[in-house]
Amino acid sequence: MTPSHSNFRASAFPKARIRSELAGWWDEYTTSSLRHPRYGAQVRRGGTVFDVQPLVSGPEAVIALLRLKPVLGFEAGSDVIQRDGYSSKKEFLDDLCSRLEAEFNAQSANAGIPKQQALKPSRGKR
Repeated sequence: MTPSHSNFRASAFPKARIRSELAGWWDEYTTSSLRHPRYGAQVRRGGTVFDVQPLVSGPEAVIALLRLKPVLGFEAGSDVIQRDGYSSKKEFLDDLCSRLEAEFNAQSANAGIPKQQALKPSRGKR
């Protein structure tokens, strides 16, 4: 019997699987026909506005996190994504894997400690 995605939690950071999922997402996303094409000769001659933009922006990379929830056992926050995006697959994989591992370890360390909820001031009846 396999654990359900809602309550599954890996005991150790599944780095190989995370890298595989992220690499698959990167390949699908950057080779999509909906992406703006980069023409080699045109880029070298002076280029366009697309030359200074990252291949994958920070907000675009958040989509990749959705694939990881079943693998990690929790939903990673978007703060693990570089705000200015990623210019290469290697940068994307290295940076995001290290940030996800740090968040995974922090989540694991706090797993047995209940989160305190902030007390809201009573406003009384209106």
